[in-house]
Amino acid sequence: MTNEDFDRLWQRAEVESYAARLSQEYPEWRAKQRRNTGFAAVVAVMMAVAIPMLMPHHNGYGKVYCNRADIAEAQWVSLTSEILTTV
Repeated sequence: MTNEDFDRLWQRAEVESYAARLSQEYPEWRAKQRRNTGFAAVVAVMMAVAIPMLMPHHNGYGKVYCNRADIAEAQWVSLTSEILTTV
């Protein structure tokens, strides 16, 4: 047997042992991956629900619309001032 043949046989045996070990461990690894993925999905949903609840809410209006032209400009200035100081 030459050194090259020996090296090829050695590498082949090494690869076969790794392949056998990986194929035995795969079902356990796959189940763990599914659990982790499910856990991550649950955490993501919880965060998506919790973050908006923790954000401050503005109880005022961001814009004011009016179709009445008879309202004095001073009233609009007062309303704008009030909106800007409450936000």
